Amino acid sequence: MTEVNEFNRRNIEEFRGNHGRLGGPFEGAPVLLLHTTGARSGQERVHPLMYLADDGRYLLFASAAGVDRSPAWYWNLIANPDASIEVGDEHLHVHAVELSGAERDAKYADQAQRYPQYAGYQRMTTRTIPVVALTPAGVANGSQHFDFDALYRGESPGQGIAPMTTPPWDNKASSESVIAWQTGGWVHGNVLDVGCGLGDNAIYLANNGHTVTGLDISPTALLTAELRAKDAGVDVKFAVADSTKLDGYTNAFDTVIDIGLFHSLDDDGRRSYAAAVHRATRPGATLLLSCFSEANPVGQEWRPSVSEATLRDVLGGAGWDIASLKPATVPGKLDGAQVEMAFWYLRAQRR
Repeated sequence: MTEVNEFNRRNIEEFRGNHGRLGGPFEGAPVLLLHTTGARSGQERVHPLMYLADDGRYLLFASAAGVDRSPAWYWNLIANPDASIEVGDEHLHVHAVELSGAERDAKYADQAQRYPQYAGYQRMTTRTIPVVALTPAGVANGSQHFDFDALYRGESPGQGIAPMTTPPWDNKASSESVIAWQTGGWVHGNVLDVGCGLGDNAIYLANNGHTVTGLDISPTALLTAELRAKDAGVDVKFAVADSTKLDGYTNAFDTVIDIGLFHSLDDDGRRSYAAAVHRATRPGATLLLSCFSEANPVGQEWRPSVSEATLRDVLGGAGWDIASLKPATVPGKLDGAQVEMAFWYLRAQRR
């Protein structure tokens, strides 16, 4: 086995054993495993690669550390653009398209700003280093055209939306609803915090003796969540996952906590989410959900909302019996002004 192959083998093993995280030169960087079909051999190849999340796509940079020939995985994708990737604990089918012109240049510059070695790689070679966009089958993950990883990186999460230094929901503490559910005795067994973001609710529940898994679509958010859990001295399993699929978590949980995820999904995403959470839980499991209500005032900025009818239709149709559905208000901001934001607090049981 060559030195390069042994390096890749060790990284692949570490990736799969650590929920998509690597140490060493990849410490703190977003990494995926790319599965390609060999252009000449026709055999499956697996490549650990850094990537840049880009509005539902995964961008790869064929730098080959600055040598004058593009790496084998790039030629494999040119010959066979239908491939698959492992991200966190998920395995996704993707289609590869090489970027060109101004779009390619802008994305490469973005990566080089984040990781200066990429600027060095381009200086080392006379070729223009290719940028390849991988789009998952189905195009989107069910969200309302909102790139949460970009938001957590301090960038614009979507067209016409300004970057945010700090997400508006980052209070560095558990939400009032989660505290109420915990003190009310509704949290039990193995707990899933779906759309866990920066991890504060998962950390609070772990501090209260629960076994907690936190899943989120954003690798950047999970890096912060892991640091906060370490600082709090608690053990929470964090991993990247698509809430509309939850592949690899069948019959795994007894309680699901959702603070603000459901309302961020489109209609199809909400139905896929409800079915995925049902698959991921055991019979009798409890779903505890907080989401924006349609009773909120309308401002200049778009804000998601959910009606009572939608909650009953989507969740009821996916095998959830709603035991409690109550309106609540939480202090918030609308167009810069302090307002009382309307929420739904829901408790449902899995049939």
